[in-house]
Amino acid sequence: MDNQESEAIQNEKQLDYKALLTNAKLALKFQYQKSAALASQLEAVRTQLEQVQAENKILKESTYEDVVKHFEARAQAAGASTVNFELLYH
Repeated sequence: MDNQESEAIQNEKQLDYKALLTNAKLALKFQYQKSAALASQLEAVRTQLEQVQAENKILKESTYEDVVKHFEARAQAAGASTVNFELLYH
């Protein structure tokens, strides 16, 4: 193998390494962009989850209040019926 062949092989190796490095950089850039997009989607999902949790809390509280009001109204109605019953039969 003469000096020219050796230099040609050396140049090919350098080109191969440069191509590999370029491809690795592109792959890394793509993965970074993909990661950034996923992080953005995750943040959007987290925000939606927080909104749903807040809505659920409000619904639970209002449902609880409705149940309490319902039973208070039934208790008052029962109390009124008892008073009416006592008035009628005493």
